[in-house]
Amino acid sequence: LHGPEHHILDGVCLLVAYHNAGGTINLDLALDQLMAEGMRMPGAMCGLWGICGAITSIGAALAIIDGTGPLSTDGSWGEHMSFTSAAVSELGKINGPRCCKRDARIAFKNAVEYVNDHYGLKLEYEDMKCEKTPPYAIFQVKDFDCVTTLYESGKVMFQGIGADIEASFWTEQERVLNNRTIDTNKDDKKEKDKKDEQPKVFINESTVGSDEVGTGDYFGPLVVTAAFVPKAKFGLLTELGVRDSKKLTDDKIKQIAPEIIKNISHTTIILSNKEYNSYHSTDINMNKIKAILHNKCLLSVIDKNELQGVKVVVDQFEPPAAYYKHLSAAPKKVTNITFMTKAEDQCLSVAASSIISRYIFLREIDKLKKRFNIEIPLGASNLVDEVGATLVQKHGKGILEEIAKISFKNTEKIEEIIKSR
Repeated sequence: LHGPEHHILDGVCLLVAYHNAGGTINLDLALDQLMAEGMRMPGAMCGLWGICGAITSIGAALAIIDGTGPLSTDGSWGEHMSFTSAAVSELGKINGPRCCKRDARIAFKNAVEYVNDHYGLKLEYEDMKCEKTPPYAIFQVKDFDCVTTLYESGKVMFQGIGADIEASFWTEQERVLNNRTIDTNKDDKKEKDKKDEQPKVFINESTVGSDEVGTGDYFGPLVVTAAFVPKAKFGLLTELGVRDSKKLTDDKIKQIAPEIIKNISHTTIILSNKEYNSYHSTDINMNKIKAILHNKCLLSVIDKNELQGVKVVVDQFEPPAAYYKHLSAAPKKVTNITFMTKAEDQCLSVAASSIISRYIFLREIDKLKKRFNIEIPLGASNLVDEVGATLVQKHGKGILEEIAKISFKNTEKIEEIIKSR
């Protein structure tokens, strides 16, 4: 897509992702509002107005999520301005011409960081540039429908469903910018049956993996686990049905987690809500907290098993560069990590860590249920706000510091509910 479609579609994608990740929003109403705003934006506004339509669309989506208007004084007005200015600043360094797919990528990258930092959700963004490249390649970029590889010879290869569209775009850019016509119909020899040589599924390797639970839940702690799964334990875990904890019922997790805990070497850190709330600030956000905890768990498992050269896999929650930047002050850190999205489906050690973390998190939630004699909902929905308001009215506002992540937007909504009661 290259055009004003992005003025609506990019904001729509963010609203749907926010809703699917547990964000509280009337999706149908929000989409109607976004449609109305997007229709007001003219085509070519990046060149004519000096503002990217994709970024503007996402800015409109954020305003809809927070209910922001021109006279808002709750801080969201300024926060949205900061988001759009940061995204536009990054885009401005490119110096044209426009590329709506590229510009949308930049908009979404900044939007994912904003949503995760401000709403306590876990949206995922996968960097297009591949960490590993084929032999003799300078770099490789993977889009959702095309893989583009630049080789030392100067040859560029486009692969995938969108290869012809991507190739035609860059061919046209070369003609316009460099007055160079490229013949794409040359009869080059191709290895048509050559398959991707970089499978990311660790099916025959002992690995150390880590994963966390509780990042999208207002109530309950943040739990991070790292586990070492040698090949000798593959059969046991497969027999137990180990897989991504999000794809298992809580009953199934409670059934198999004790066996995993008993048989698999692991380290778990439970960061209480009090600790989380004391750490979380403008300098230490959710992702930095997670990076520090992942690193501590990984170091512990590697040290106590005296492992050397073992594959280390982390379920990716931010770009690798950002992860390592968060660990810049750490005296000791695990490096050479393979970061993978949806790693629980491809690596048994990550799956085991996910299940252990979920099991421990559920136990902590059960403790809260027994303590307050009330059902404690997971996530960050409207039901969470109602329960939070009830708890505050019974036990005082300070109770949230002890049992909830007060940086979430739910805290403000709870205060609004109490005022209206």
